[in-house]
Amino acid sequence: MNTRFALVASSAALIVATSAAPALAVGNVDYSTDTDKTGYSQVMCSNDDGTYTSEWGSLYPASTSGSLDRVEFWSPGHNGAASNYTVEVRTVVDGLPTDTILASEELTWDELSPQLGGYIAIDFAVPANVTAGETYAVLWTSDLASCSTSHSLMLSTGPYDVVSAVWSQNDDPWSAAINMALEFRAYVTADEGEQPGPEAESGTTDEELAATGVDGTFGTIALWSLIAATAALAVSRRRAF
Repeated sequence: MNTRFALVASSAALIVATSAAPALAVGNVDYSTDTDKTGYSQVMCSNDDGTYTSEWGSLYPASTSGSLDRVEFWSPGHNGAASNYTVEVRTVVDGLPTDTILASEELTWDELSPQLGGYIAIDFAVPANVTAGETYAVLWTSDLASCSTSHSLMLSTGPYDVVSAVWSQNDDPWSAAINMALEFRAYVTADEGEQPGPEAESGTTDEELAATGVDGTFGTIALWSLIAATAALAVSRRRAF
């Protein structure tokens, strides 16, 4: 390997590293419940003794008008068979979810399982447009008809001074869970010219995560590509002399 080839190889490695995982920005934290996580609810399917489903979600009072890019729920763990889950954003009437779906995202088991024991992030490919002052519902839903395996996703809860959590079982109408909340965050990218609402907090972009390698894709690829490129250059210089 000559020096010129090593330089070309190292440059190519760095180009691959910086383009391997293009990242999208995530908006500011527009709402956060911040519970003490002393309990948990279960999004589940069970067919051990007749088919049974349990669905849970969080009410989200938007303080910023814009795009709901990401939501996060804290999960202490999972029981039963590996399973995919669906998270929906719906409109709210009289404090309860309606059937009107504004955004929906399926979270596969491969995406979900590495995040257990912490915040589970759901990024919407097509974000819901939200309006400051309106309340929305972010729901983990189950399909009663396709509940062929028993599985349960635990979502952390804690006492709360307003109605925040909602739940449903066996496709029954949604009900309010009094004085409790799911540990939940909502991220919104504000519309152009719109200022973040009073409840909004500074968010973290995927670019910032990628720069540290925390997300396990961009940062890690970049690090190993840089190591490989440096090693190739060192070898070429040694052979040149």
